[in-house]
Amino acid sequence: MSRPEGENTEPARGPRRGGSDRASRGNPALRKALWIVGAVLLAAALGGAIVVDLGRIGWERANRGIVAVVPADGLESAWGALASARVTAISVRASSLADGRGPPLAEVRGSGLAVALILDRPSSPSLADLGPFPLVLVQGPVAVDDPLLVRLLDAGSTLVLPEFSDLRLARILWDAGYDRVVRAHEISPEDQALLSRDAILTRWNRAVRERGIRCLLLSPFPGRRGEETLDDYEDVLSRVEALGYRVGSLSPLPPRSSGSLGVLLHLGTCALLLLTSLLAFRGSALPALVAAVLALAGLALEGLFLRQVDAFLVSVLVPVFSFLVLLPRVRWGWRSGARMLLLSSLGSVAGGLLLAALLADPAFLVKLAEFRGVKASLLIPPLAGVILFLRELGWPRIREALLASKRLPTAAGALLFLLAAGFLVLRSGNVDGLVLGFEERTRGLLEALLLARPRFKEFLLGHPLLLLFGGGRGPDLWRAPLLFFGLVGQASILNTFAHAHTPLLLSLLRTGNGLAAGLILGTALYGFVRVAEAAHRRFRPH
Repeated sequence: MSRPEGENTEPARGPRRGGSDRASRGNPALRKALWIVGAVLLAAALGGAIVVDLGRIGWERANRGIVAVVPADGLESAWGALASARVTAISVRASSLADGRGPPLAEVRGSGLAVALILDRPSSPSLADLGPFPLVLVQGPVAVDDPLLVRLLDAGSTLVLPEFSDLRLARILWDAGYDRVVRAHEISPEDQALLSRDAILTRWNRAVRERGIRCLLLSPFPGRRGEETLDDYEDVLSRVEALGYRVGSLSPLPPRSSGSLGVLLHLGTCALLLLTSLLAFRGSALPALVAAVLALAGLALEGLFLRQVDAFLVSVLVPVFSFLVLLPRVRWGWRSGARMLLLSSLGSVAGGLLLAALLADPAFLVKLAEFRGVKASLLIPPLAGVILFLRELGWPRIREALLASKRLPTAAGALLFLLAAGFLVLRSGNVDGLVLGFEERTRGLLEALLLARPRFKEFLLGHPLLLLFGGGRGPDLWRAPLLFFGLVGQASILNTFAHAHTPLLLSLLRTGNGLAAGLILGTALYGFVRVAEAAHRRFRPH
């Protein structure tokens, strides 16, 4: 297959529409009406999503209160020094108070420190009389109806939820109306022993800035004692304050969005499904039927579960929808590739705003509920895109390309593709064990330079390869891997907005940084491919 010498000199050599006979199937008037209804509903939902997102951004800008808690174990009477270091509270075990081994609470409070109570075992509800205890942690076999726990929460105590802890009890309490909760982060002594002092300080900053942590469960740094520990606490809190946070008090809970906006967002999700299906299944009545069933089924689903279903559908459908809209417009050349990358990313950002609005409920923002299906949402859009692309090519052209290829290089390429795709799936989610030391250092450097670190699977992989695909480089069949990894980058953008505990403005900045870097690297990759093609034609003209 020959390629044009210049750019944009002929239409794309790959996908062809299935012909006028296939495009004309079905009722054109009905299809047009469905398109209009779907487009109007989707536009209305995006408008509602922007309203919700603006409210969420306003709350996130106000949610600047931070509390710092240190354990009372090992402390004697350094209460005033801790308060001077801007520590908010000390944590005391209920078992210690019950056995008469706790610190002098009146003296602690007199120094300016609050007391956080750790429920490490069932205890008498009379311990609440020793309060107030503004913060309460559950770290033992305490039932959801424990009298002491219920009494503390009724009195206005805030439930502290450490990251990665069991949240079943907290979810039951949340459903029962106890919604005064705060997410906390702590670094275990084992983890601190593996980190430098600067790395520990950076980790605290990252937890506050990127993951919505508002309670710091501090403990002494390795090998540090006395005044050194106080200096460490002071440094942690000073750096947090330098980011614009207030140490010493908590901010109000996030507001709940109205039910009517929730219905509008659900209808927008159904409209997105309808429009995507109309493109994927041309001339079929199935899209309208499926979208109608989904819209009705949503009325019977529980609120948070419906939001999770809608969020998953948005994360899967948006990259496929953008691809189907842009595929007929693919041409040869850098401009075509850049256009596909930019417009696809714009569609992903719009979908991300819809996704962020769906997850703007307080339960998601404090991570008592979360987005489900991270790996599936990362894998389904690339697979669907490749299948639809191969359908456009048609079996005769696929067969011709396979017969013309050499078996060994083809098999090696297929194996490499499967390994890379599998590694990407394994890397999605919380997989710190697969993060290399060099990569961690690179992350830190990017954070220091760009504030919001772009994702590697976007700017190093997905965006450059999507530009190469959109630029029409390579034989048709062998562009499918380019499309696969290109759509991985678009799915990653949606995944960024699925982290409801991350500030929305930070997600937008991260996506913009990734797009800018990906466009630069994609342009360099495109230029390299052009040079390689020219060299190949010169030295092997046949």
